[in-house]
Amino acid sequence: MSAAQTLVQARYRFMSRLAQPVYRSGYTLVLNSTVTAVVGVGFWLLAARRYSAAAVGRNSAALSAMMLLAGIAQLNLMSSLLRFVPTAGRGARRMVALSYLVAGTLSAAAAVAFLAGLHIWAPALSPLLRTPATAVSFVVATAACCVLVLQTSAFVAVGRAGSATVANQAFNVLKVLLLYGFAAALPDSGVYFSWVTSSALVVVLGAWVLFRRALPTFSQEPSNIPTLPDLTRFAGPDYVASLSWIAATTVVPILVLNLTGAEHAAVFALVWSVCLVLYGVPEAFGQALVAHTSREPARLDERHGQLVRSSLALLTPAVAVLALFAPLLLHPFGSWYATQGTGTLRLLAVSALPGTVVTLTVSHARVRRHMVTVTCTLGGLCVLALGLTLLLVPRMGIVGAALAWFLSQTAVAAMIGIERGTRRMIRSPRGPVPAAVRARALRTAGAAGWRLERQVPTASDTAVLLLSSERQAAVLKVATTKEGIAALTRERQVLSQLRSEDRLGPWRDMLPTVLDAFELPGAVALLTSRIDGRDGRSALVDRRDALAAAAAIAPLHGLDSGQFPVDEQLLRRWVRDPVARLRAAVASNARLVDDASRLEALLHGHLAHRTLTLGWAHGDFHTGNLLLDGRGAVCGVLDTGQAQDRDLPVLDLAHWLLTLPGAEGRRQLGARVTARLGTAECWSEDEIRFLSLAPGGGELPGSVLLLLCWLRHVDTNLIKSDRYRTNMIWLRRNVIPVLRKVPHE
Repeated sequence: MSAAQTLVQARYRFMSRLAQPVYRSGYTLVLNSTVTAVVGVGFWLLAARRYSAAAVGRNSAALSAMMLLAGIAQLNLMSSLLRFVPTAGRGARRMVALSYLVAGTLSAAAAVAFLAGLHIWAPALSPLLRTPATAVSFVVATAACCVLVLQTSAFVAVGRAGSATVANQAFNVLKVLLLYGFAAALPDSGVYFSWVTSSALVVVLGAWVLFRRALPTFSQEPSNIPTLPDLTRFAGPDYVASLSWIAATTVVPILVLNLTGAEHAAVFALVWSVCLVLYGVPEAFGQALVAHTSREPARLDERHGQLVRSSLALLTPAVAVLALFAPLLLHPFGSWYATQGTGTLRLLAVSALPGTVVTLTVSHARVRRHMVTVTCTLGGLCVLALGLTLLLVPRMGIVGAALAWFLSQTAVAAMIGIERGTRRMIRSPRGPVPAAVRARALRTAGAAGWRLERQVPTASDTAVLLLSSERQAAVLKVATTKEGIAALTRERQVLSQLRSEDRLGPWRDMLPTVLDAFELPGAVALLTSRIDGRDGRSALVDRRDALAAAAAIAPLHGLDSGQFPVDEQLLRRWVRDPVARLRAAVASNARLVDDASRLEALLHGHLAHRTLTLGWAHGDFHTGNLLLDGRGAVCGVLDTGQAQDRDLPVLDLAHWLLTLPGAEGRRQLGARVTARLGTAECWSEDEIRFLSLAPGGGELPGSVLLLLCWLRHVDTNLIKSDRYRTNMIWLRRNVIPVLRKVPHE
């Protein structure tokens, strides 16, 4: 391939990415942070030429204090805006306004407290802030600085990253112009007032654009503001995590100063400021990921992987240049900087590569609302970085601080890689379907006018591909394994049966329609219609809404429901066959095999010779298998391949409760079941009332229902793919703890 062809293909890939909002926002924010860093350097160079050194020192200290107070007082609500505004619907305007009010008020109060104790913690700033005018301006500017940070996040959250960039660059240009203009009139405070005035003007103009133009046209969906407990569960841990990051990035230079002296600290500060620009690249993509994937959580893993690769593609050339030409790049600052800073620059530059993994993992966890991951990742990074800095700097000098930062980022990234690797053993982007089989299936579908949009990650032995034509959108599923073929055959039968069931009435419209089914050599394919709607995992963030949405399954539960004796056929389907597969998965451990046999005996004893209320059940009922329309009503029910009649409808509601996002932290279902088995009552009173909504909801003891639901969940996964049976981490998290908790009586 010629160089020209390579460039054409690269340009095509880049332009196709820019067509996607998440990429467009990411690249826009990267450009914004890069230009801001360059203008920032120019601002301080101009200040050094137009103002005295003493004035620059006092003004920069005042600005640092102002930004520190604003950073602490804004409670990291910028992440909350990125996470919740995209799904807030018409409530977005109210949420942004409340965030502005809370953060602005707290930052102003913090500024007042700072001024009250100025003689204690910053007496050197008294000449600058002693007059009423400068004191008032400090309070106003601190609030404006806080709101300016939130304003950027708000613009990104409503899909206006370009407006955020324009606002930030207007701030940069305005402060440089005012810096030059104030030099003669305000020689002692011109640096400070140029910053203060420009930030206040940009906040006022930005607020007008945001509240009068961007937010009113953002979304007409129903208001979906998170409740205060939901917001607290997100913002509280996220605030702790942000403080950890602030500590890691601000305390390291201070430790270097204390441990090495001012001259060495000056070299480190210069190199540190350069490398923080590199860290702004994954940070920008992370903001875009949170803002644009909160509404489409099903695409989170896909987009996360794409943005990691894009960040590394941008950073790798820059890191290579800094590492190879470090002495030459530092030489213009003087021989002292080149001699002392070369190794430090190289290590800090290379640390941006594992830092990309860390930063985007935190953004990934924010979308999932896995706040333990956010807090532990950044908290662990902070502890490692500060601890290693204290250990290595006395022995190695400033290069020890760079090595500490590199080792900390690498260690955290390695732990993330190990954890993700274990999940990839189960979750594959395409399933174990060979590429040649997928290509044949796409060619067959293409002959009918279908074209590929994207592939969807799957935890089963089935490849899932999203297609579209001029008339509609569709889902193509392809399977080659025995289990996968059986699942697709079953799904086709169930959909055909339920779609033709007149007693279900309008409810049938919530099911996909079978458009085509065809066989390939060693494989089968199923083509169904794709229902337009929002993924329930993002739409049902409030527990009350999620419980209300579960009522959508009621028509299916009521189909053919009635009293039936539990015969041998049902016992084999519910207990014996699943336990047999479970025993095979833990066959290497005799104790666990015995535990599985005890589970079989317990369930058999409670179910045999009983008469229970049975009906149709979905078989895999959770928020990810519901779609909601713009009004918040359920419009789609997905993945009905496990549905069957003469089943226990209450198992659907039990599984719904156990898999509600955020209901019991990030713990997997096995850990949740284990915790419940350790209590006197497995279900709360509210949950018991919810379970009673299903036919036969109160007929089984709570522990039996819990174990039967868990067994159904585990067996469904074991049937989906052999990867579950052979993955010891999944077994240790979801199977072994529950088996060891099975009651003996």
